[in-house]
Amino acid sequence: MAAGGATDEEIREALQIGKGTFNKWRSQTVEFRSAIKEWDEFADDRVERSLYELAIGFHIDTEKTTVKRDAGCRIRETTTVRERQFIPPNFPAVSRWLANRRRKKWQ
Repeated sequence: MAAGGATDEEIREALQIGKGTFNKWRSQTVEFRSAIKEWDEFADDRVERSLYELAIGFHIDTEKTTVKRDAGCRIRETTTVRERQFIPPNFPAVSRWLANRRRKKWQ
């Protein structure tokens, strides 16, 4: 769940345990603490990469299917077109990235 970006609260709810129990497990169980930390870092890395891609722009592959029907609504022809689409940079992502990575210059 942590790898998917779940919060401590969401994990507690899924495990049906209280905050005290969760914190006790984390402080007393090395394996539990390590697993949460490792997966949190994995999720953070994914978000960081996504923010970077939003800041610089990226390409996605899309597929559009068109269906032509005859007068009786029967499918006459199906056409699928694949294309590569560019998603332009996102200004708030650029601003956030630079404000955090180049603070002195961009604050």
